[in-house]
Amino acid sequence: MNDVEEHEPSDPPVVQETDSTSVEVLREVRVRSTSWSGPLPSPADLQLFEEIVPGAANRILTLTEKQSEHRMDLERSVVSENLKQSKLGLIAGFVLSAMVIFGGIFLIYLGHDWAGGILISINLVGLAGVFVYGSRSHRAQRRERRESLAERADMNPESERLQDPN
Repeated sequence: MNDVEEHEPSDPPVVQETDSTSVEVLREVRVRSTSWSGPLPSPADLQLFEEIVPGAANRILTLTEKQSEHRMDLERSVVSENLKQSKLGLIAGFVLSAMVIFGGIFLIYLGHDWAGGILISINLVGLAGVFVYGSRSHRAQRRERRESLAERADMNPESERLQDPN
């Protein structure tokens, strides 16, 4: 919430003559700005709601609690589904890779040494590439997370004080 208040000065405006045809009026303007961030209104606003509509503060708190529970349930289900999809992807990749390797072995058994060897080699190179790509991707994600946390700590000097009591 941002409040901007304009107050009339206690003294009347100062009038200054700059030349014979123009008059300059000086006026004092004071601006006060406050802000509040979070899922709830500021304590002062919450108190005002309660004064206007008795029980409103409790209703607002209950609504906020329900919304938080709903959001956490959604996040929990999204994480659970992502884990399931990840596991299914790993299983499918393993089965496909195993089938290709066994196909290459079968080709070698049938006397097609070059074809079987190439099939197995391509599969192993592909697996190595996926492993390297995944390792780099995870490393980049960890670096981004570390930088994000460092930026937050720089923006909020109290966070360092809360973490390090010395």
